[in-house]
Amino acid sequence: MQQISSRFVLCCNCLVKLKSKQQGFLLTELVCSLALAVMLAAMVTAGLGNIINGWQYLREQIQLQQAGCYMQSILEKNLSYNAVAINIKDKQEIAYTTILGNKSALFYCNKQGLYLRTTSGSGVGTNPVFLPSYTVQQWQIRKVNSQQLYVSFCLQGKYGRRFFEQLLICCNGEIKNE
Repeated sequence: MQQISSRFVLCCNCLVKLKSKQQGFLLTELVCSLALAVMLAAMVTAGLGNIINGWQYLREQIQLQQAGCYMQSILEKNLSYNAVAINIKDKQEIAYTTILGNKSALFYCNKQGLYLRTTSGSGVGTNPVFLPSYTVQQWQIRKVNSQQLYVSFCLQGKYGRRFFEQLLICCNGEIKNE
């Protein structure tokens, strides 16, 4: 692109020198100015395309961060503050009973999404904990000690991915492996 623009400038300089010596170069000037306008338009659209792609990537990274923070806050609220007995099943599922006593819940990863299944005296319900436009990958749970739980996952979007990890301190419960 740089070579084309430098050659074009040289041609325009030659035409300007010829014009100063002769009359009647109106058509040639018009063609040169149109060619210059087309070249500038191509450069502007290429630059705008790069700016738009960068903006979309940045926007998705911000949304991935917000989605991951939301998921981490749900995990923290339920496991750190509301859980009494926490059981880890196959390093993929977290089952726990709440401080209310008659309510139990299960966090599990299925079909590239994280879900919360709640069971109480009035019935069973399953809610997604992730945004459907992003997939949850590399879901891992590990017991650090009887009070600490390590959770990590990766959110995959259209333009990129973001990794999250969290150490949860279970204030009201004890962690057990099954």
